[in-house]
Amino acid sequence: MIRAVPVATASFCVLAVLVLVNLNSAACLQQRAVEQELAGAAAASSGPWAILARHGEKDEDNVSDIDLNQRGRIRASAMGALLYPAPGTSRKLYTAPLPACLQNSIPIALAAQVPDVHKSVRRCKETAEIIQAQADISGATGITLAPFGIMDGDALAAWVWKQSLSKNGQMDSISVTIWDHSDAHELVNKILNTTDTPKWPGDRYDVWWLLDLSSRQMWEYSHGLLMGDKKHPPHLVF
Repeated sequence: MIRAVPVATASFCVLAVLVLVNLNSAACLQQRAVEQELAGAAAASSGPWAILARHGEKDEDNVSDIDLNQRGRIRASAMGALLYPAPGTSRKLYTAPLPACLQNSIPIALAAQVPDVHKSVRRCKETAEIIQAQADISGATGITLAPFGIMDGDALAAWVWKQSLSKNGQMDSISVTIWDHSDAHELVNKILNTTDTPKWPGDRYDVWWLLDLSSRQMWEYSHGLLMGDKKHPPHLVF
């Protein structure tokens, strides 16, 4: 049944919608200003940088060595395309500012946690292999996967610092490590020689930790690569 609506009521409804849109637009502009301010603060450092990323999603939480699910593989591919864009493609992100350390550079080295007798998780290696394949597609040279077991934190920390001194670096030497989230804070403590690193948020696959090796600071960055990812501005953890 069609109901006639008084003109005055209809006008009021339209006015209300317009006001809400304007308020949302103002909020969006304010949010963008905050993001740009924080991104600019992160850009103040000259690096070198180390990026720590979690593997992609899985289906069953109670199976430690289960493979990536479909969304996890899509996320790994999206991370690879952001880190190593193919010729002629854009690195623009629609939900977050591009990290300053990636604006004129690509990572020069890639490492991942691999299965061993201490921890059999395969997802980190799977994620890194997908990223490495994207590096090959992009034309990047010399990007090989450095494997480390869960007990090799000291060796990996040394590897990260070695990459930071690489003569192959561009504006900022950047390394990328794919690690299990439950042990990520211990790894960062070793790399930055600190005890301040919080635990990785257990429900987040959509964040990176950006380690500024010159100032020994850590930024949390939400890249928002997939639909449903949470969004928050990059922020300084310590």
